[in-house]
Amino acid sequence: MTLGVTICDVTDHNRVVSEDQSRAWVETAQRARLSGFMLDAVLDPAAASPLAADDQLFNWEKCSAWTLGYLKAASEHLAVWADLIVPLDVKDGDKAEIRTRPCFALGRSALESAAQAVWVLTPNRSEERVSRHLGLVSNDLRQMSLGLKADGNTEGYVVTQERLSLMEERLPAELDFSKIKSFNLKFIDLVRNSAAKIGADQDDLEAIWRFASAGTHGKSWFLVATSSFEVGEEYEPGHFRAWANPDAAELTRIMDAATKMTQYGVDRFIVMAGLDLNAIGTNALKRLWSITPKKPGA
Repeated sequence: MTLGVTICDVTDHNRVVSEDQSRAWVETAQRARLSGFMLDAVLDPAAASPLAADDQLFNWEKCSAWTLGYLKAASEHLAVWADLIVPLDVKDGDKAEIRTRPCFALGRSALESAAQAVWVLTPNRSEERVSRHLGLVSNDLRQMSLGLKADGNTEGYVVTQERLSLMEERLPAELDFSKIKSFNLKFIDLVRNSAAKIGADQDDLEAIWRFASAGTHGKSWFLVATSSFEVGEEYEPGHFRAWANPDAAELTRIMDAATKMTQYGVDRFIVMAGLDLNAIGTNALKRLWSITPKKPGA
């Protein structure tokens, strides 16, 4: 089966994506689907695994549960991309129209979600992993309490504040609450700190993240960074009609980074959970192959 892919610019001058870029998008989509299938096989860490030890160190807010949540969020964002690029029900001649801003937003969301898990799971020492984990938890609970308060949920706000207080009270002697509070990282910090894990340069990954953020937030410079322009009539002195031609390679960059960060996080989680990475990966590959539309003779 073949799927024609076009990329839409801001004035709907649709252009067919090159075969090379289309193939690169398919690779990212299949990588996204594979990591999602691997997550489907994961639940609790095995006894005596590093993540089981992390959960035992602070059982009230389990490191494994929160970290798995970050990865599932990343996978869900990327599943939308996969369904767009490699739909499971496709006929020859079907077309997919790609609008860049929403796709950049999906990539950015997945990259940020996965980077949280990767950052937490990077240290080899349990105390360091749990400290990083609780640093994210404390910030999340503060944001949650603000959201509940704004929504008029007074009871939920109070309960969330109590969770924050209890976290400090229940902290074991091995953990330093002042260190936990110092982990007030922005998403760009998490992305940069996790870049090496996917073989990326920190500055390059920051640029990718910033371009995607600009597209997500409707910033005009997003087009300057990710498109070429065609100039039309001069409708006022010094002012010209113009339309942007999005560069498919720029969308490839964010989706490649997002899917690689997610896959690395999934692999790392499985290993830290004491599960069989090879078996889970093999089963996920078999599942992916079984559902992927194929050309005759494939």
